[in-house]
Amino acid sequence: MNEVIPIARIEREARQAAHQFDSLELACPYPFNSDAGHAFASYFHGERLRMQHKRVGGQGQSGEVCA
Repeated sequence: MNEVIPIARIEREARQAAHQFDSLELACPYPFNSDAGHAFASYFHGERLRMQHKRVGGQGQSGEVCA
């Protein structure tokens, strides 16, 4: 019998892992071809994009928020 993993848990794990790992292959604890693996990858990449956007467009050199 397969364990049912709550999507909220997968999302939480993926978002946390995005701050700790650069690579999905190193971060994902689930088989890549599973539903959990697909969900993890989606949340992981979404968080990495959010982090990149925040880093690139979020602040100027003096710390002020850029428009």
